[in-house]
Amino acid sequence: MKFFICAYREWGLKAGAALMAAFPQHQFISCKSPDELKAAIAAQGLPDSIFCIGWSWIIEPEITENCWVVGVHPSDLPDYAGGSPIQNQILNGVYETKCSLFRITPKLDGGPILGKVPISLEGHMVDIFAELARTSIELLSAFVRDYPDHLKPVMQTPHPDAKPVRRIKPEASGLTRDDLATMTTRQIFDFIRCREDPYPNAYLEDEHGKLTFKLVEFEERK
Repeated sequence: MKFFICAYREWGLKAGAALMAAFPQHQFISCKSPDELKAAIAAQGLPDSIFCIGWSWIIEPEITENCWVVGVHPSDLPDYAGGSPIQNQILNGVYETKCSLFRITPKLDGGPILGKVPISLEGHMVDIFAELARTSIELLSAFVRDYPDHLKPVMQTPHPDAKPVRRIKPEASGLTRDDLATMTTRQIFDFIRCREDPYPNAYLEDEHGKLTFKLVEFEERK
């Protein structure tokens, strides 16, 4: 079988490399940009499936309607569908969730679910990225083993009043003195850590300058 792996972030490339090593009997083609995906389809035709691992671009309907295009989303879909799912969950105090594998359709993060595994959002972003790589490998490995005859897609049933969360904008990374006065130390820790590199870092700004927080540690009171 032939699979395209759409990934450009370090953790996604790591997951893709692990899949290639685990299934040498299949053909894998890595695409790091929409242009590379377009070129691969032009040269090879549509594959059996396309894996989107941390992919930031829309896949055209003419592709998703004629090929199994699947993506990983770091939330227990349909909860936290939409943008910045990691940050939105952490800021809401959600530290243990699921990584969902779903079929990509025109509805944002709304396609049938193909699998879920637990994932931790504790620690620094580097720890969370390692969790994303691990769970992506687990979910996509199961997909490859089950494809095509043993897949069991399950339609999502979102809450009637649920709305997709919005992507957090860079300007939302600013802290104020009022924020520091009203937030708990755990909330401040979560605010800063979910904005570690490669995301726009948290910062505090006044008339003297701008203080940027690259890394922060938290020790829970026993």
